[in-house]
Amino acid sequence: MVGKYFQDKRFLIKTLISVGALFVLLFSFSVFGLLFNPFLCAVLIGEMFRRKDETKINLKSADSLIGLVLCVLLAYCFFQKWYHSPAIESIALMFHISRAIIVVFFALLFSACAFFALQFAVKCGRKKLSMDWPEPDNNSAGSALFPILVCLISAFGVIAVCSKSSFIYPFNDWDDPNCFFTVGKSMMNGVVPYRDLFEQKGPLLYLMHGLAWLISNDTFFGVYILESVCAFAFLYGSYKVLRLYCDRRIIYVIPILAAICYTSLPFKDGDSAEELSLPFLVFSLLIFIRSMKNGTILNKKDSILIGILSGCVFWIKFSLVGMYIGWYLVFAISCLMNKQVRNLFSVTVYIALGVGISTLPFLIYFGVNHALFDWYEVYIYDNLFLYSEESTGTITNVLTGFGHFVEKNKTVYNLCLAGILLAFFERKKTNMWYYPMMMLCTLSLVYMGGRRYRYYSFVMDAFSACGIICMYKLFLKDVFDRSGLLLKKKVTMAILLIVVVLVSFYLTPNRYLFGVKREEVPQYHFASIIKQEEEQTLLNYGFLDGGFYTTTNIIPNCKAFCKLNIELEEMHDMQNYYVENGLCKFVVSKGELETDNYSLIEKMTFPYNDTEQTFYLYKRIDSK
Repeated sequence: MVGKYFQDKRFLIKTLISVGALFVLLFSFSVFGLLFNPFLCAVLIGEMFRRKDETKINLKSADSLIGLVLCVLLAYCFFQKWYHSPAIESIALMFHISRAIIVVFFALLFSACAFFALQFAVKCGRKKLSMDWPEPDNNSAGSALFPILVCLISAFGVIAVCSKSSFIYPFNDWDDPNCFFTVGKSMMNGVVPYRDLFEQKGPLLYLMHGLAWLISNDTFFGVYILESVCAFAFLYGSYKVLRLYCDRRIIYVIPILAAICYTSLPFKDGDSAEELSLPFLVFSLLIFIRSMKNGTILNKKDSILIGILSGCVFWIKFSLVGMYIGWYLVFAISCLMNKQVRNLFSVTVYIALGVGISTLPFLIYFGVNHALFDWYEVYIYDNLFLYSEESTGTITNVLTGFGHFVEKNKTVYNLCLAGILLAFFERKKTNMWYYPMMMLCTLSLVYMGGRRYRYYSFVMDAFSACGIICMYKLFLKDVFDRSGLLLKKKVTMAILLIVVVLVSFYLTPNRYLFGVKREEVPQYHFASIIKQEEEQTLLNYGFLDGGFYTTTNIIPNCKAFCKLNIELEEMHDMQNYYVENGLCKFVVSKGELETDNYSLIEKMTFPYNDTEQTFYLYKRIDSK
């Protein structure tokens, strides 16, 4: 019996490695993946047929349906990634075969291998990885403060080395955070977003940056505090999710999770809307998983809380609420199928009440300032109908976005894949739909507009804990049992935290700014010139907010304070009007201006990630 257990577990781990490799290695154009995966999948499929009595597949089951959907996505992404490969083109020319035929053939082959291997993993794994696990060890040995301190140190330490908002870097020169900071600062000084300044993110995001401005007026130190607090909340929320199924030793994974998330490419320069939404999303996930684990629907308190949390995410960036849509779709269908209309109605009403609670402050704020229509027009209408790019269709956008997520965020993608596997190990059939649906709706809502900025997929980090739960049951628990980490947990954790911070500093792509002085950055150099003048008015002309409003602590006097990604002719005309009439003392641009009202007084080039940016500072020519 013991031998059979280890045999099952051994083949299960091989299966997970194989499926994971299929989903990860192939997207990095790995020839090793092409050679290795079919062989290992063949071994696993052979084992499945050898033990066909134990691993018989029901193609009509929900397991097979979810697996089929995943494999179709794999086939599409495989085709998308390999179709333009020079290697495939060379093979096609050599054998005089259309490269489309070659790629389609291998896409179907690998998808079929993945499907059968995944079904085998389900059959073997359901016996050992069922979500119906014993309650975790809740022994209170050790202070309850320990996990909080670990999450706190991990958050502040990793953000300090990974985010450009940190005090160890001279400035966060990413456009988006500077837009948020400018509007938040203006909001704190009586300027009303949307009505007086044109920017298309949510009001809660501006409010958060307004509070950061109160900490530091002309640096990103307040934003560093904001990011660190949000990272702490995300890590602690992830820990609480993990504790639903893992013992307290899982805290040792938290610093590593911080490094994985915040050194990734989608983290970018730090301070994205996706990053600041993670705490709300992960605590929502905690409520959802806890209700699934207990086999109950959301009670009144949790329903209202979900409404508040989803409302907060909506008023940060509404395209990030896919998790809630996915959960609600499964919940509503389940209630209707089981004739539990009363439960559906009550939960819906309480969630709506929670959304109303999170919305009421903004209704009052914009209502008092006579800006309700401006709020709706810019944040809702313009984002829905003007921000999306022209594309070949919503479904194509989503599928292409899925491939983009896999390419840009491979590690978190692998964790999400492991998290979806939890769906297969659910004993309650309804619950197995929640995980894939929440993830699918999150990705769909993010990418359906056709844009694919690399930070978009950072929202998927909210599901990282689901994958870690699966990994814990597979091998982490055995590692903890054999290593005796609890004997000297404080020393072990201290070493781990130091190592994680140092490794994060080595891995972050933002490290190139370390050691650069503030006066060497164009934003602070130009600010030193502007602050010498009595009149300090500024226009960021023709490009996204470059941070010059931040370093000068200037509140824009032009509604079109910078050029956004939304193409509005009136905003372009407004900026030109201000330049033509000399309505600002200074103008900063990324190109030379053709105007008689301003003279060039400074020019500076500075690296930005893998490129260089040149900024021009113009000063108005005043008549004497």
